[in-house]
Amino acid sequence: MNELMKTEETRMTVRKAERTLTLFYEFLAKKKLLVHVDESVFKKKILYGTSNQKYTVSAFQGVIMPRKKQGHIAHDLPEQYILPLIELAVKVANPIALGVYMHCFGGIRQGELVNVRRSDVTSIGFFGEFGLVVKLQQTNMRNES
Repeated sequence: MNELMKTEETRMTVRKAERTLTLFYEFLAKKKLLVHVDESVFKKKILYGTSNQKYTVSAFQGVIMPRKKQGHIAHDLPEQYILPLIELAVKVANPIALGVYMHCFGGIRQGELVNVRRSDVTSIGFFGEFGLVVKLQQTNMRNES
């Protein structure tokens, strides 16, 4: 199983291999095919949230689990940098500043944002004092080329 760790498999793959090998060795022990392993080595526990389902606890010690994968770094932007980023966008790249703002606070994904045109944005109130309405629609790429 630690060989799976070297090939950069996921945690789920390693857990499934551990589970399969545990059940296989338990089966061999029940059939008395393992000379040095008794059936009592395999402990049973009640599955969490159920009253009668049991599972076999892994008999393997020292299994190395891969680390959980990190998400995209861009999603982990600390809050103290968001407003300076928008201010910088206003100063340096004014045409995209609204897009940066909508990406940070409007919940609009990057793929949707790149297709927004000025005609898709309608302000509510004088200069948008009560908000904006952004029309998002699915475009057919074959028709636009």
